[in-house]
Formats: sequence, C-alpha cells, structure tokens
Amino acid sequence: MLCKSFSNYGDKMWSPSKERVKNSLMTSFIDFSIKNHHLTSNDWKSVVDWSNTKTSDFWLSVSDFCGVKWIQQNENDIFEPAPKGQLIGSRWFEGHSLNFAQNLLHDLKDEDQ
Repeated sequence: MLCKSFSNYGDKMWSPSKERVKNSLMTSFIDFSIKNHHLTSNDWKSVVDWSNTKTSDFWLSVSDFCGVKWIQQNENDIFEPAPKGQLIGSRWFEGHSLNFAQNLLHDLKDEDQ
C-alpha cells in the first residue's frame, strides 16, 4: 500500500475551502444558471439533476456562460439525446452555426495584435 490514508475506497482526498468554492467558476456558473436558465437550487444534486432532465436549458446555459458568439441560432431544442442506451447519435446545437476562429480569438482583440 502506497498511502495509508487512502486505504478505504471513497476516502475523501481533498476538499476546497469555503472561500475557494465561493470564488470558483462552478459557483459562478451555478449562480448564472439560476439567474438566467431556470436552475432552481445551488446544491450539487440539483445541478446534476437539472443537467440530466433539462438538458437543453443546461447546454444553452453553458453556451451563454462561456460567451459563445453564434452566427445563427435555431429556436428548437439545443440538445437531442441519442436513442436510449446509445452514446452515438446525440445532437447538440443543431441549426446553430458559429465562426470557430471568432470564438477562439475574441478575447485577444484588446491585447497586442
């Protein structure tokens, strides 16, 4: 055994401080999603449940939070799952289009060009 403190499966290896949690991007995303995308609670189980049951809201929130700049948006569902039990076949943001370079480089426009 390499490390005695991790001898039991499920032992917690690390927990962030309350300050670190408060200032994390995940907390910012959760707060943003509550304000803008129908997430109703900030506890982790609610976030996971929301991402699995309101999948279109979740992915739209990810897109908005990350600042994706769309050229064209479709009003239909953002996410269509694959047939039950399959991974391949899911569709995200169908009917949407973006300029990858614009999204990749947009934060650089104010820096040295």
